[in-house]
Amino acid sequence: MRCYTLPQENPLYGKTLAEVKEVFADQIIWERLKIHMIFVAHPTHAEKEPAVLGVVQDLVHRAAEEQGHDYCDVRVGLLHNVIAVFTQAHAEDEATCSNIQHHLYEALALTADSEATTAAAGVAAVGAPAGVAAATAATTS
Repeated sequence: MRCYTLPQENPLYGKTLAEVKEVFADQIIWERLKIHMIFVAHPTHAEKEPAVLGVVQDLVHRAAEEQGHDYCDVRVGLLHNVIAVFTQAHAEDEATCSNIQHHLYEALALTADSEATTAAAGVAAVGAPAGVAAATAATTS
């Protein structure tokens, strides 16, 4: 089956699914979608979220090195901070489409603040490998 639903000027027009997959096989998804923020959470244990955060930050850093790109504009934050910020914004009747990005940046700031506090106290991320904990601490300074 070929892609004929796309406009003819689209470079993917008329390509098979296998050909389309081949075109995108080596692309990092945030390059294609222009992702600037990634929010993470541990599925069952909130106390392990710093470790998850560190792992994702490490993965973004490693992807940047492997791809030879600068992904310093990709921020990683904790999902529970997003929920807290939007809950407060909703309570204050401020959750509108025009300021969603502002609230997401507030959530990232909360994550950075909690990381700085943890690093200053000398507490390593729970369950994080030493390299991840060090990478997490290094990104906050």
